[in-house]
Amino acid sequence: MHRYFPNDIDTQQWICNPFSVEMEEIDYLNLKAQEEFAELTSDTTLRLRFSQVPVHEFWIEIKSEYPLLSEMAILSEMAMNKLLPFCKTYLCGSAFSTLTYIKSKYCSTLINVENLLRSALTQIEPRFNYLCKNKQSHPSH
Repeated sequence: MHRYFPNDIDTQQWICNPFSVEMEEIDYLNLKAQEEFAELTSDTTLRLRFSQVPVHEFWIEIKSEYPLLSEMAILSEMAMNKLLPFCKTYLCGSAFSTLTYIKSKYCSTLINVENLLRSALTQIEPRFNYLCKNKQSHPSH
């Protein structure tokens, strides 16, 4: 049971709510990380911002607001790894399901599925008006 639900959840509580954790609870971090954490938790504007945005957005904003604090960037990466543990697994499963659908739809033909798979998995909406406007017509002979 402990293999699936480790006991280190309490040690990572600072990721989910850094303003509710005491400094004694993060004594396993190195001294530089503890200093950065103290600076972070004493900032009242960040405390207010934390209450206004989702946790993952907060950590992304911290990373962009403090680019010189390399240790804090490492902490935010650790936060991303804890908050999004199954993201890559989901994307791989989704890609495999899409590939299976494409291959079964075009099973009688030999096709290169790379372009079909790329367009099926992207979140980007194509700009058809822009593409049509910039397409050069064939000149008459």
